[in-house]
Parts: sequence; structure tokens; C-alpha cells
Amino acid sequence: MDDTAKPAPKKMGRPRKRDLLKSLTFDEAVNGLPETVPLSVEIDWIRAHPALRRKPNTNGFIELIVDDVIEVSTGYCQHPVAPSKSAVNSLEFYANNRNELYKLLTGGSKKGGAGSSPVGVIEEEDIDVHDIQKYLDQLKE
Repeated sequence: MDDTAKPAPKKMGRPRKRDLLKSLTFDEAVNGLPETVPLSVEIDWIRAHPALRRKPNTNGFIELIVDDVIEVSTGYCQHPVAPSKSAVNSLEFYANNRNELYKLLTGGSKKGGAGSSPVGVIEEEDIDVHDIQKYLDQLKE
């Protein structure tokens, strides 16, 4: 008789939510999101996203991955799930064109200049759905 202990078999329970989310492709993760949310929600998510601090790849481009879209919490990075498809598209654009994000946040004018808005304040009453769609179409080009 062999006295060596055999390893305990792995439990076959339900898969963890994180494991299920990690098995999604990028497109599957994005396709599960709503089309749009209020612009201020998208901008707040983009401004706080760690992809804005990421170094570009060898092609000089910052590419988003599934972890950028779904809720991920690791030892060094935490961000909430993407609010919408348009937020994901905008994040990729702004991560690769950071100056454009700063222009958006400052209203395209220098701080303290005439007609400038405080950073992060967007006057939503001046924006309608057609303006947003037009802007998104420009981003796709």
C-alpha cells in the first residue's frame, strides 16, 4: 500500500464572475454596453482611466484591452466598468490624442481667458444628441 497522499481534487463549483469576464473578447465586452450615457459621465470615466497614463506600444499607439472595459481591480489599478460604447471609443481616441482631451476639458481656451469654463465642467444644455453623434462620427474618421 502506498502511503503518499494524493492531492485533493479541485472543486467544481460555479465559475467566478471575474473568470467569466476575462473570457470575453474585447468586442463582446463593448457590445454588452449601452450606446451612450450623459456626456459628463463619459468624460468623468475617461479622465480617471489609467489608459491615459499608459505608454504607447511599439507602433506608437495605445490599444485598449478587455480589462479597460470591464470592472477590474488589481493591486495597482482599479476602475469601474465602462459606462457606454461611445465612452470606450472616446477613451481610445483621447488616450492617443491627450491634447484633444485637455482642449475639451478647458473649453479650447487658455485657463482664465474670456469665455473659459472651469476644467471638467461641460455645459450640457448646449449639446444635443445630433452634436454628439456628429462628434463621434468625426472620431471614427
